[in-house]
Amino acid sequence: MTPPLAPGYPDYKVNQLIADLYTSSYQKKFYYTSPIPLMTNSDFAADVNKRGDKVIIPVRPTITVKDYPVGGLMTMENPNAAPIEFPMNRSNYFYFGIDKITKKQMIDGSKFIDVCTLDGGEQVNTTIAGQFLDDIAGDAHASNKGNSAGVTSGNIKLGTTASFPTLTSVNVLKYIIACEVVGDEQNWPDAGRWICLPSVVAGCIQLSDLKDVSLSGDTGGSMLRHGRLGRIGKMTILQSNQVKKVTDGASTCFHMPFGHISALGFASSVIESVYFEKFEHTCGEGMRVTNLYDWATVNSKGLGILYGAADLGLD
Repeated sequence: MTPPLAPGYPDYKVNQLIADLYTSSYQKKFYYTSPIPLMTNSDFAADVNKRGDKVIIPVRPTITVKDYPVGGLMTMENPNAAPIEFPMNRSNYFYFGIDKITKKQMIDGSKFIDVCTLDGGEQVNTTIAGQFLDDIAGDAHASNKGNSAGVTSGNIKLGTTASFPTLTSVNVLKYIIACEVVGDEQNWPDAGRWICLPSVVAGCIQLSDLKDVSLSGDTGGSMLRHGRLGRIGKMTILQSNQVKKVTDGASTCFHMPFGHISALGFASSVIESVYFEKFEHTCGEGMRVTNLYDWATVNSKGLGILYGAADLGLD
């Protein structure tokens, strides 16, 4: 608030004889977390440099075990399995510039290019994570979703359109364990399992009774970047506000993916990062960054969907 002026004293600020004040520290920005690194297999990353490049993933052959008849002949097989391929067909960029006179007038203009480049990188992560979570929602194996989930049991209710659970602090752990059982029936390895939840469901977990289920808080320093909350049973709990949501009747429902890291292949590469010290037709400088990326569900048996609404129970 500007202090009052004495009667007759001129307002120099109105006449721009006193400049506006600017601090040299930037206001904090809030970014979406990107859970992709904890949901995908980094072994599938590739050195790609142009659109159309393929990521080729070798597949371990399946060896046939046969009964041996005493005195009989053995039949030899030649192990072979076709590799999985997915092309790199997604790309995005950011490109910005600032007039050097404007930069000079800033209190700490030397930081401006770096600050904007940092923000551009975060926006890239945000954009990719939103596309990724929306896209994979339809790739889950038939036995890992719906109200007849479970390749062995076939009666685990994970929700369908118009027939879905509402997750609360009372039942949320039950549904997470149900997802774990679906993974057990698909023979997923214990290590590398995850489930990605919207904030409202993560809140239900924190309000629940955890006496019988261990929620580990070992985030390894990655909470801000990847949204890892901890573990329940064999599942690493991830949180993202970009989990796909839809309107189902009068409810807001979420397609909450869960799975094993081997199910999803992801690759990303910065193929151009150019700093412009000067532009041709203006007195300015800037930055241009182009990113190439793509993903594929390489094993649908390792991916599931928990579909439902959520209620924190605050009524």
